[in-house]
Amino acid sequence: MEDINSSNPTFYLIAPIIQDILFAIIFLGSLLCKKSLVQIIAEQSYLKNVSEDFRKQPKYVAAWRIVTISWAILNISQAIVRTILLFTVSIGSYYAISTIYCNISSPALIAFSILFPRWYWKKVR
Repeated sequence: MEDINSSNPTFYLIAPIIQDILFAIIFLGSLLCKKSLVQIIAEQSYLKNVSEDFRKQPKYVAAWRIVTISWAILNISQAIVRTILLFTVSIGSYYAISTIYCNISSPALIAFSILFPRWYWKKVR
């Protein structure tokens, strides 16, 4: 019996699209919870010393919700770009453009995720 993965290169091109969609669903779904996924990750990683009073402020929660929505939008945009590429360009072009797009957009959003909350908290008073 032949392995589906090795006999069909399209599987490797569709897998990242499915992953992007799943990540977007996870980020958007976390908005239904008291704390968004990004807020949980940030608090567990480097915001352990933030006072409980500050954590209860609406601007604190809003900043993390904005960042979470940004991550969902990024994943949706990556899925859309990859889907369009899959049906319009060669496999080589798909891989090259997809890789360049993701290698620029993901680090840019990481920087945004770090810088935005502090800017937002100072701006919104």
